[in-house]
Amino acid sequence: MSIIDPDAAARARAARTPQARDLRPPAILLLLGSFVTAYSITAFATVLDSESDDTDAGQWIIRIAALTVAAGATIIGLNSWVARSVRNPRLPGFGTAVALMCASAASGTMVVAPAPAWFQEPRMLAGTWWLAGIAVAFGILSMVSWGARAAGRHREEEIMTTGRLTTGVVTNQGYERFHESNRILTSVTYAFEDLNGTRRFIRRPAMITADDPVVTGELVDVWFDPARPDHLKSITVRRRPAERRRDGH
Repeated sequence: MSIIDPDAAARARAARTPQARDLRPPAILLLLGSFVTAYSITAFATVLDSESDDTDAGQWIIRIAALTVAAGATIIGLNSWVARSVRNPRLPGFGTAVALMCASAASGTMVVAPAPAWFQEPRMLAGTWWLAGIAVAFGILSMVSWGARAAGRHREEEIMTTGRLTTGVVTNQGYERFHESNRILTSVTYAFEDLNGTRRFIRRPAMITADDPVVTGELVDVWFDPARPDHLKSITVRRRPAERRRDGH
């Protein structure tokens, strides 16, 4: 028995803004999963290419199981990274996750030979260079994207301080229903009135969860620049606490 409402606790965890420390578990999954996946695939290719029958069935089963688990860990890590980073523009996004995967996979292809020989004779395959190049490319793109997201976050904080606050409403929630996943990445349309009474619309991407869905008619807070109400980049939209989404207070 607990004195804490588990549903309320779950909603609080879902609403909490992820921090950098929350990316550590998915980063570990990405690094280990992609390393073992690349190692296993390259090891299979090496054994098949050597036309050797020395490996018994038990070792094949272990390798296949390791490959399956590692591939699953990589997918889980990538999904977890994206789900957390998309809720906080200050965190590195999808590009960084792919860069980590490729860099780790490149390392995995270098240590294909059985231990301890791989310490002395790493094998630099063509795929290693490709993976390393992709990792560098995505790393650069991620840094550019991260900088853009940080600049956008700073711009939002500035307009929330200097701009005009008004009440907006969701005019199109952007989805019909949840399917297999309890998360949906969609575009939500909002409407608000500027100081002249002109009704304006803005569409923004949003990650919607089944336990806290955005619905048409929901009230939101909107900050805009009174001098430039049509400037999309200077408009900030924030969802209200659950108890304030309908009454307008």
